[in-house]
Amino acid sequence: MIRKLKSGNAPNLKFDGDCFNAITGILNPDEGLPVPVPLFKGKGDMLNLPHLTKADVAEIDSGESYLVTFGSVTYSDAYGTSHWINFCSYQTRSPGKYNPVNCAQYNKVDNN
Repeated sequence: MIRKLKSGNAPNLKFDGDCFNAITGILNPDEGLPVPVPLFKGKGDMLNLPHLTKADVAEIDSGESYLVTFGSVTYSDAYGTSHWINFCSYQTRSPGKYNPVNCAQYNKVDNN
């Protein structure tokens, strides 16, 4: 999921509302996901993907807001072992009072 947050707000890293799911066959190293990922929940579908508005970009450029991208990936390796990865990162364009601590703590990988 990708969320735009006001500067100073911590991200809610729960999969509530609309979530993007993709199921694919074999993924080779250095290949991207073969389908596009929507930007914001509730603002589009796979045929009509949302984009950042000029107002969104202005808020991010000024440091008023920032973007948080997070998700979870589950997969099985060539030996049939199940794995999971939780990932979170944030993007800023200007200095601001951001609060992404729980984003950093969300990043984890299984021990398989």
